[in-house]
Amino acid sequence: KVGLDKSTLVANALIGMYAKCGLLDSALRVFEWLQDARDVASWNSVISGCVQNGRALEALALFRGMQSAGFGMNSYTAVAVLQVCAELALLSLGRELHAALLKCGSELNIQFNALLVMYAKCGRVDSALRVFGQIAEKDYISWNSMLSCYVQNGFCAEAIEFFGEMLQHGFQPDHACVVSLSSALGHLSRLNNGREVHAYAIKQRLHTDLQVGNTLMDMYIKCDSIECSVKVFESISIRDHISWTTILACFAQSSRHSEALEMFLELQKEGIMVDSMMIGSILETCSGLKSTSLLKQVHAYAIRNGLLDLILKNRLIDIYGECGEFDHSLNLFQRVEKKDIVSWTSMINCCTNSGRLDEAVSLFTEMQKANIQPDSVALVSILVAIAGLSSLTKGKQVHGFLVRRNFPIEGPVVSSLVDMYSGCGSMNYAIRVFERAKCKDVVLWTAMINATGMHGHGKQAIDLFKRMLQTGLTPDHVSFLALLYACSHSKLVEEGKHYLDIMTSKYRLKPWQEHYACVVDILGRSGQTEEAYEFIKSMSMDPKSVVWCALLGAC
Repeated sequence: KVGLDKSTLVANALIGMYAKCGLLDSALRVFEWLQDARDVASWNSVISGCVQNGRALEALALFRGMQSAGFGMNSYTAVAVLQVCAELALLSLGRELHAALLKCGSELNIQFNALLVMYAKCGRVDSALRVFGQIAEKDYISWNSMLSCYVQNGFCAEAIEFFGEMLQHGFQPDHACVVSLSSALGHLSRLNNGREVHAYAIKQRLHTDLQVGNTLMDMYIKCDSIECSVKVFESISIRDHISWTTILACFAQSSRHSEALEMFLELQKEGIMVDSMMIGSILETCSGLKSTSLLKQVHAYAIRNGLLDLILKNRLIDIYGECGEFDHSLNLFQRVEKKDIVSWTSMINCCTNSGRLDEAVSLFTEMQKANIQPDSVALVSILVAIAGLSSLTKGKQVHGFLVRRNFPIEGPVVSSLVDMYSGCGSMNYAIRVFERAKCKDVVLWTAMINATGMHGHGKQAIDLFKRMLQTGLTPDHVSFLALLYACSHSKLVEEGKHYLDIMTSKYRLKPWQEHYACVVDILGRSGQTEEAYEFIKSMSMDPKSVVWCALLGAC
């Protein structure tokens, strides 16, 4: 009204005001009014406004427009664009900006902290550390940014060492530091150190900070200290969406299904918006309870509230299969319009678990016709199905597919190949696959021990077990189970007793019911039924059906 609409100074202030109030479109209209009256501050205001409102691509387009219009950037421009580079992981552009800042030298105030964050978000810890070393006067932002950089990129042990360096330089941890440190300790499962950080947060009154509380909850969950996580949740006076999502996942993952359901009802009473992540946790509870009625209720709830995305559909296919509702899995699978690799793998798994092995193989063929390339999970699933069918021809076809596609034959895939070949009665192929594997882990050694034991080569299985120990690997429960199974099939009584003994005495592994059942089977196959019964009576735990069935078989 008073004719100040063309004033660059006033317009720049208006752009900033609208952007901070979340009215970016109004800010952009003011920017358009300016036309030829724009200066560097105008461009900086509108670019920063886009960044503040999460419209990174528009900020990038405006930065290109600023360059085309002949305006040189200053440190404020650099900070805004570096934020875009961090958000979109544009390492190449970030490096260009870094180079431009260095070339300008003293003319520009080099924004080290913004550079540090950009390199951290782009996964370049080495570059971030180099920038950090160049900062003459490091402040809290510098230290916390570098600490966060280590944690974000999985260098948690290095983060702990860096924290020690912070303390040596006299910096006291603030809430941002506590968040990063708690996250690192959670990933390392260092519960006692996590408790120390929690105690420090309470003493400094930082535990009331919502972000600190949420991170402490997550840390305790990763350290398998569920009760502590629950206590932190209860101590948070004003909980946000993350708090509820975290505690719900905590109960679901720790098999506390009733509490998970109660929490789901409570968060709805509190007016918390339910999202697909929360539904995912409740589906985990349905899986644990094997409750078809509850599963159908959750399915219906997700449909009514528009939450049924592809991830949830795939999970539902899985869980319906686990609950023995094959027809529901198939119906849902057929209604998925854009099936991804997870959809196909879930349905193949469902067929395999339901004993519909021919259907699993047919689905694998259909998946390839649909131009969906199988990943390691899908290949493991189909190899399990082929092993169940004892179809050596189909197994060789899948193996040939792997070779033709240069698929890395390692990890679960190579173990499944060994299982498949041994299950199809072809030990020569199983041995060949095993020997050619470059990296042999405990799972692969166990698969090979199990394969030799299955074919009655008990002595060979023991030799494989000894070779595994020579490589420095530590056997687990399944390794000993495969070994005892091999001893059972070859009537190696003394060897079986010996390995059960070293399992408990040397490796401190508490036997499962299945381990005891194997020893009972060993004794039974050797005609020592009375000794098998005495062995059962001497067990350190109450024998269950699997042990009694082994004795019944021996009789």
